[in-house]
Amino acid sequence: MPRDRAPGTVAVRLLAFPGVDDLDLLGAYGVLSKAAELTRAGPPPWLEVALVADRAQLETAGGLRLSVQTGLDEVSSPDVVVVPGGRGVRQVLEAPAYLDYLRAAHRSGAALYSVCSGALLVAAAGLAAGATLAIHAAKRDALTELAAGCRPGTGLVRDGSLTSVGGDRSGSVKSVDLALQLVADHAPRVLPELLDRMELRQGRTLVTVPAGRSEGDRAAEAPRTTGPDRAAGASRATAGADRP
Repeated sequence: MPRDRAPGTVAVRLLAFPGVDDLDLLGAYGVLSKAAELTRAGPPPWLEVALVADRAQLETAGGLRLSVQTGLDEVSSPDVVVVPGGRGVRQVLEAPAYLDYLRAAHRSGAALYSVCSGALLVAAAGLAAGATLAIHAAKRDALTELAAGCRPGTGLVRDGSLTSVGGDRSGSVKSVDLALQLVADHAPRVLPELLDRMELRQGRTLVTVPAGRSEGDRAAEAPRTTGPDRAAGASRATAGADRP
C-alpha cells in the first residue's frame, strides 16, 4: 500500500460495514468532514476524509443506507483509519478483507483510531497484543481473548500508534471526542475554528500509555495528557456486540 497523494494530504478513512453503529461512525464522520473542509481553505496539512468498505452501499445498525466512497482495495495507503464498533463487528471479525486492510494500513505506518467495540477489529487483525485499548465495559473479556496481553482501558487512550475510546460514561460522545483528538493530532491549525463552528468541547482528555509501561503502572503516576481543548486553548465479539 504505497502513498501516492499530493504532499501535505492526510488521507483519513473511516471503516464502514453492515451493522456499524450509527453514532460511532457518523459522529466521527461529521467532525472530520467539517475539519477537512476547513483545511482546504489554508495551507497543508489537508484532510481527505472518506468511508471505506467492501461494498458500494451498506446499512447501518440503525437502518440508515450509506453510499461508500472508497473500496478496501484502494491502491494508496491511508494515513489514518478510524474503526467504529456496532453489532456488525461480529461478522467483520470473520471477514479477511477488513482485517487485511487494517494490517496493511498498520504496516505502512497508518495511525489507528478505534471507537468502543471497534477495538475488537484491531485485536482480531493482530495489532493489539500487549497494548492498552479502551473498549466498552461489556467487551473487555472478548478483547483479551482476541489479543494476548492486551489490556482493556477506559476513556480516551493512546498506546503507540493506537488511539481508542470507550469503557466510561461521559456527557460527551465517544466518536466525537476521538475525532476531535484526530484533528488535534493531524490538523491542529483548524481545531479552534472547528470547535467554534460546531460549538463543541472535548469531553475526554487523552491519556498516553508510556512506552513499555502497563496501564496499572500509568495509574500510579500523573498521566501525560493532551487534547483538543488544550490545543484550542493555545490558539468488544459475542452476544451484545451491538453496543457501541
